[in-house]
Amino acid sequence: PALREHAVALDDLVTLPDGRLALLIEQVDGPVLVDVLAARRGGLALGEAVTLVAPLAEALEAAHAVGLTSIDLSPSTVRVRTSGAPVVVRLQQARVGPVLPQRLRDLEPAYAADRAALARLGAAVADAVAEPERAGLIAALRVAELDRPLASALFDLAEPLPLRLDGVGGDAPDRVSAVGIEGEFASPAQESPAALLVDASG
Repeated sequence: PALREHAVALDDLVTLPDGRLALLIEQVDGPVLVDVLAARRGGLALGEAVTLVAPLAEALEAAHAVGLTSIDLSPSTVRVRTSGAPVVVRLQQARVGPVLPQRLRDLEPAYAADRAALARLGAAVADAVAEPERAGLIAALRVAELDRPLASALFDLAEPLPLRLDGVGGDAPDRVSAVGIEGEFASPAQESPAALLVDASG
């Protein structure tokens, strides 16, 4: 459920005349996280920061639990719905592999890269938090390096608060891009819903 709620959903799958598959991805409303952080810099409450980072930490744990890695986690690839829920909207680089036991994940570079991306995203959110509370959030982010779930540490730090989006621009969805069979990006024929093209020819 954490992964479904906080990662862009697959709406449909169609076959194009040339044999390629088009994955129709939902359009996520709400501003890009980088715009939220810029607008709220120095004024983000600690509870709001928990609302942003903890669900993404849980979603990443859920992805790793099913062997999904290379999640594109950054302030520019996360949108914030009008409900305040953060959603990863770019999954073109995601890879599915065997499910690794928890004790082996530290040895797999893809898992480490995902955790590092989450730490960078958390640091970007911390930069927007009001100064008196920023240090506590930064300390909580570091517990992920001590094998404690990040979401748990954040929930211990503060109660989640509804995220205020008033005055935040950038609420229009990004122009859609499509991944062709060679892995190159190109503009699709239409913008809604988003299309992700994959080679089905084998």
